[in-house]
Amino acid sequence: MIPILYLSHCGSSIGGGEKQLAYLVTNIDRTRYHPLVVCPDDGVFAEHLRRTG
Repeated sequence: MIPILYLSHCGSSIGGGEKQLAYLVTNIDRTRYHPLVVCPDDGVFAEHLRRTG
């Protein structure tokens, strides 16, 4: 698997960029890629990513 690191500038809210990032990491081919998202703080967006896998 190829690891991919995504950096988010915001973990406390969900805007258009965060929605697109969440869509990307939840729909990426997990047999080929290992997505990892780093958020600067623990909040709504970070929790959303945890729930969706």
